[in-house]
Amino acid sequence: MRANVTQLSLIALLASASAGQANPEISNPSCVATEVKLVYNCQFDLLEDSHPVTDAEIAVGASMPSMPMAHNVKPVTSFESTEMPGQYLYDLELAMAGEWLVIFDISQPMRDRLQKKFMFNADGSVEQFDRGDE
Repeated sequence: MRANVTQLSLIALLASASAGQANPEISNPSCVATEVKLVYNCQFDLLEDSHPVTDAEIAVGASMPSMPMAHNVKPVTSFESTEMPGQYLYDLELAMAGEWLVIFDISQPMRDRLQKKFMFNADGSVEQFDRGDE
């Protein structure tokens, strides 16, 4: 009986701790082709409860879902914009045009991994899939 009470207390504690945590969100992600083929200047906003998250540490990488393990982009560090709190910038260099899953690994002030799918077209245009976090 005592073990059951302890287990229930632990479950209640974990549930209340996770209920109070907000989930970070990647908002307004975009990439623009540079003059160098397959190199893009990208940006996104990091929000928590609709408020900008500042001073975050975020590594951004990418993988090609249609060719798992074949095409992966080594993560790069994003930098917070000096003009817009909570907006982060990074450069992305891809191996080829096509559909890419961009991976945002947040290490500070919280730990999380978020993902967004993009179509990087051969003409340099970029489309973000509007399916939310994948």
